[in-house]
Amino acid sequence: MKYLLPLLILTLLFSCRKQEYKPYIGNYNCQITEHLDSTHNGFVWDSIYTENEVIIELDSKNMQFRDLPIPYKYIQDNGEYKNGHFLTGIYWGREIILKNDSLYFYHYEGTAAGFWSIRYAGKRI
Repeated sequence: MKYLLPLLILTLLFSCRKQEYKPYIGNYNCQITEHLDSTHNGFVWDSIYTENEVIIELDSKNMQFRDLPIPYKYIQDNGEYKNGHFLTGIYWGREIILKNDSLYFYHYEGTAAGFWSIRYAGKRI
């Protein structure tokens, strides 16, 4: 019995977090900005376009945008989730911010030879 109450409290906390971010599941009209910088090879490229994108409910613990599963329990109070990696000479990461019926997604990859990024900024439709 003494373990039942803490288990119930933890279940409610994680359930509340899911309910808080569940309204963000749906379609977004996004402005997408791609950037490629390979100054080492003398090449810089930018592209801006608009697409409709979607946030789906992956399972009971995660939502997903593009290739990024977002665990409800790791979304910070400000609506931000970050994920980054570094290996010798290579770095990459992703972050998403969910706030005010909007999403902001940033994915980047880089090496000594160049840098690539893509940004999505959109409002729920």
